[in-house]
Amino acid sequence: MPKVSVIVPVKNDKRLIDLIKALEKQTFKDFEVLIADDSEKKIFNEKTSLNLRYFHTKPMKITEKLHFLAKKANSNIIAVTESDCIPSETWLEDLLSEYKDDKTIIVGVQQILSPYNVVLSYGSLLIPKNAFKIQHDAKLSIADDTDWFFTLEENGYSFFQINKGVVFHYKDPVKRLFRSFAYAKDNAYIYIKHNKDKRIIKSILFQSATIFFSFVTILTLIVFGIYYKLRKIFLKKLR
Repeated sequence: MPKVSVIVPVKNDKRLIDLIKALEKQTFKDFEVLIADDSEKKIFNEKTSLNLRYFHTKPMKITEKLHFLAKKANSNIIAVTESDCIPSETWLEDLLSEYKDDKTIIVGVQQILSPYNVVLSYGSLLIPKNAFKIQHDAKLSIADDTDWFFTLEENGYSFFQINKGVVFHYKDPVKRLFRSFAYAKDNAYIYIKHNKDKRIIKSILFQSATIFFSFVTILTLIVFGIYYKLRKIFLKKLR
């Protein structure tokens, strides 16, 4: 039985191939990989040295895929990442070095380490298999991961963020912008459900500050864009 089962949800993402190549280079070798892919056509058809099981599934949400894969996993320790992530070579080794017991969830580094909150997503996690006995909220369309993490905390699981276990997580800011309303709707539901009303106030203040600084940035670009353009035209120099 492998010491760790790596589970990966996939949908129409050819970057999965890069993820698999990164997993092949892991310094820790005693693991299996399980992939749930609900794309129209199977994305990965190449040979690999990994102990890999590939499931071409019906359409499912990300959290549904993870619960599906966890049931198939042979290990009691589950590492979670996503198809748009590239783990560092020591990713699994780093996560395992901090793992304590079956109530511990280790959160690796993705892009940024927040001094205020644990940065949670499915990009870099090490989690006990028994956590998947706790089901996700099927009512949610987009932020079911956040809801599930809160539910795990309420059931006695502890999250520990470490300054290693790095993955490089590709983010599409345009795609996220168009999904921002869906995120806001689901997050409002989640915060009320888990008695975290203050998070709504914090989110409103943060978004308001973001709007203000975005406005200042736009105004600055306009003013100094005109200023430097005029200097270039009339003075033949910028400074």
